[in-house]
Amino acid sequence: MERQVLEQIARLGGETGLPGGTMTEQLMSLRFDHALQKRPEPLPWDSSGLDIFRPVFEAHPEIEIDGNLDTEALIGHVFGPEELYNQVRYVPRIFAPFTEGDPMFGELEGLVTEDALRRTFSVPEGPLEFVFVGTSDSFPNYYVVATGDQSPGNPSVFQTDHETFFWTDVDRVGSFADYLAGFTTADELRAYLGSQQP
Repeated sequence: MERQVLEQIARLGGETGLPGGTMTEQLMSLRFDHALQKRPEPLPWDSSGLDIFRPVFEAHPEIEIDGNLDTEALIGHVFGPEELYNQVRYVPRIFAPFTEGDPMFGELEGLVTEDALRRTFSVPEGPLEFVFVGTSDSFPNYYVVATGDQSPGNPSVFQTDHETFFWTDVDRVGSFADYLAGFTTADELRAYLGSQQP
């Protein structure tokens, strides 16, 4: 993997068990000891960007009382053991719907053609298989990399949802480094929250 990818993995506290392996081997061996938290982003209805933590505020109303945010309590819940609705879990697995003999063979039959997905993922030849590099309970539900990506050092990540699983609405998120850069650490979140306080 390229240096920028390895830097993002290290920033998020991850490690790859096979740094010299193929792209697929490296993605499959990559581990994070916690769910990945998306960075807060200002939204038209929420300029602070804290709406992303609504599930935490709803489950733990003591975190914010009369507009006073308990930053450390929020961080404790966000990076604690409980899984939150909008977090992304890195649990890699192969999805090979066009490979005979694979348990998922035929999963997309009648929904999307192999040729259409080859065009979307820019994989002109070779097996059309994918590695899940993130799953979430919120939209989008799945993040994937094609094992035949033309840039194995920093492959493209695509997102799809459970309702349109691969047959429509498959969108490119960016490179793997860009995808990882979209997640925050506890220290980065602490700094962000500090910048939001009056």
